[in-house]
Order: sequence, then structure tokens, then C-alpha cells
Amino acid sequence: SAAAWPGRELRTKRPSSSERETGRKVFSSWAHGRGRPSPRASVDCNRQVYVLAGQSNMVGHAKISVMERQLGFEGTRDWWERYRANGSWAKLDDVYISSLCNGKVRNGSLTVGFGGSEAEIGPELGFGHQISRHLGNISSSVIIKVAWGGKSLYKDFKSPSAKLPGEVFLDKELAELRKRRTDASMDAYKAEYGVFYRKLVSRIKSTIQSLLPSSDDALTLAGFVWFQGYNDQFSDHAKNSYEENLIHFIHDLRRDLDSPKLPFVIGTMGIWGKKAKSNRIADAQRAVPKHGPFVGNVVAVDTAEFWDEQAEKAYKTWRQDFENWSRWGSDRPYHYLGSPLFFSKAGVAFADALVSLISQGG
Repeated sequence: SAAAWPGRELRTKRPSSSERETGRKVFSSWAHGRGRPSPRASVDCNRQVYVLAGQSNMVGHAKISVMERQLGFEGTRDWWERYRANGSWAKLDDVYISSLCNGKVRNGSLTVGFGGSEAEIGPELGFGHQISRHLGNISSSVIIKVAWGGKSLYKDFKSPSAKLPGEVFLDKELAELRKRRTDASMDAYKAEYGVFYRKLVSRIKSTIQSLLPSSDDALTLAGFVWFQGYNDQFSDHAKNSYEENLIHFIHDLRRDLDSPKLPFVIGTMGIWGKKAKSNRIADAQRAVPKHGPFVGNVVAVDTAEFWDEQAEKAYKTWRQDFENWSRWGSDRPYHYLGSPLFFSKAGVAFADALVSLISQGG
């Protein structure tokens, strides 16, 4: 049975005229059903808002062309058919997405092409389809996707209550920076810490405001998914402080979004799958949900479960047999081989984890 969907109603101040006009044209046409409206879209009350955030693997670099090839394979055809309708990739009238990835904005009904380019997908596709399946006729959904490649938690996404690194570490980083920018100052460098946290919060709030058709309508912030970690592997400080930094990140986000019990899903690093050696970032990510205040409202999803072994096998000989490689993957291992199976399955798991938290009252 469908879960009850409690959440924080976001009644924001009235948007500016330009924000309202943009939001009306795009969002209202979706909410009232363009073309053939979904029967679900006509019965929703509050619209459930889900935030997907992180770095390049939340952006997503799995090519749609691989998915299309896999439609021809017996072992993968059934998986991809669930994402299709009338002979093409489905557009979900009950799931609207507003995506800002690497500075590129795209809005509309959820379908393929909301990854790093219009030729790629990330976790949003599987996530949105699975949320739609869970919600049934309860509500329509809004996905706010905000991600930038190559960003760290210790610096770029540093939240306000997280500590700055020590002076020795900062001096070393500034010295490296001055090799490229000779006029860089310590004050200016410190100001770069947290820039993308602030951009993230600002984007979430401005998107919600622009989507409100009127000041009387409400959107319900229902959950947050975080998939990040790669760029925190390259210094002892970043690795050692990751768990503490993520705890601060969750606390601060909940405060800044006025949602103190916001259900929060952490996608753990899972590069190379279950056979990978222990990863300190992934270990820290698994530890955070055990932190006292987070028990029951934060959960970690082990993405190593979805590592694509067939894509890895093809990757080993991609230069010699590109034809075979193009059936399974489209990028490097740090982008999970650009495997659409990986990204779609991870997205489904993120959605299931949020549903579980919400149904338990998380």
C-alpha cells in the first residue's frame, strides 16, 4: 500500500514577477497536463518535492545510446521497457524536474536527457519513475536536481557549522593556488569554502519560489538525496573530517530549509563494486545514519550493489572492441563506467530508501 506522505509545507514569500512568470509558463502547463494529461496529475493536493544533489555522479554521465542498444538484449530489455511508452522514452506527466547541473538549466516532465547532457542520464530517471510508482494517485512530484562535477564536501559544499581546516593545511593549499593565481590572498581563499553549499540552498529556495503558481499554493519538501564523495579522497584532512562534515551538512540543510526532520538519503561511494577495498569516504557515509539524532531519518544506500560487472568486463578491452563496450558503458570507472543500468538502479534504490524513511515517520 502507498505510504502516507508527511512533510514540511513550504509557503514562501511571493516570488518576483519574472520568477512567477517563468514558473507559471513551465510548471503550470505541466501541472495541468500538457498533451494527454496523466490521471494522477488531476488529483494531487500538495506536490511532493525531492532534492537530488551532489557532484558528477549525481549529474550523471550514462549515455542514452547505451540504453537503446540494450533494448535489443534479452537480459536488459525488460528493465528498459518500464521506462518507455508508445515506442519511445516515456515522459512522466506526474513528475516535474528542474535541473541545474554544471551551470546548465533544464526543466520539464521527467524523461531521459536530464544528465550531464541531453544525451545522458543520471540517478534522476530511476528515482522519478520509482517515486511515481510508489505515489500512485496520492500526489504529483517535483524533483529539484542540483549538482556540479569535481566538488568536495570539506571545501566546496562546506556548510556553515563545519570547521575550516587548520592553518597548516590552508597555508599549503594557498601555496598551491598561488602557482596559478599569484595574487590570491588567504582571506579570499577562505571565502571560497562553502560557495557551493550556498549556491545549493539558494537554488532550492529560488526554484520552489518560481514554481509556486500563487502565494496560496504549497509544496511539501519530502526528501533529500546526496550522492558525492569522490573529491574528498585526496587529502587526509578531507577523508578524516568527512563524517563530521556530513553531519554538519545535514543539520545545516535542515535548518536552512526549515525542515528539521527532512528524510535524508546518502548514496555511498561504490566504485568497483563489492570487490573494492575499504573506502574511508564510504565508511564515513555509512556511519552518519548511526549518529544519534539521525537514527530513523537518515539512511545510507550502498551503491556498490549496483556496480555493472558486464560494463567493467567490456571496459577492460574497450580499445580493442569498442563495439562491445558501447553496448554496456560510456565513461570512466570514476563515473561508474557511464553505465545506465548502474545509474537507473541506484536511482530506484534512492527512491525506495526515501519511501521507507517516510513510511516509518522519518
